[in-house]
Amino acid sequence: MSRLKGLLWPALVAAALDQAAKLWLAAKLPPGGRIRLAPFLDLVHVRNPGVAFGVFSGTRPEWLLLALTFLGWLVLFGLAIWFSPRGRRSHLALGLALGGAAGNLIDRLRFRGVVDFLDFHWGRLHWPAFNLADASLCVGFALLVWLWFQQSEKN
Repeated sequence: MSRLKGLLWPALVAAALDQAAKLWLAAKLPPGGRIRLAPFLDLVHVRNPGVAFGVFSGTRPEWLLLALTFLGWLVLFGLAIWFSPRGRRSHLALGLALGGAAGNLIDRLRFRGVVDFLDFHWGRLHWPAFNLADASLCVGFALLVWLWFQQSEKN
């Protein structure tokens, strides 16, 4: 049970922060809106009907997006079982990844797309807009990989 708690808390916090940020955004900025926060960062309100970085956002069958979403969940649960997290760092890593996946899944089920709002750029270089769920997923996976390499070095 403590393993489950160790995964659930980071997941719940990550998903809740993501959804709260999106609710705040919807109240403050209309879809398509943009606010310059810094020379390299804009707050935007965009919907991404595709998957990561807008892949399949043009003409796409709805079943494909749902299949890719559920495939992502299967991969996460497979990692959780395979990695069999032990310790706070691995609980945090998997919890962040699960929370990020949950935040985006909630959007996909509610809006048929994901709400993105962080837009980083520098001159002509531009990173696709993303959200806190995406950041949580990336940090969680990066931490998982780091922990995996640490564990491999010990063996």
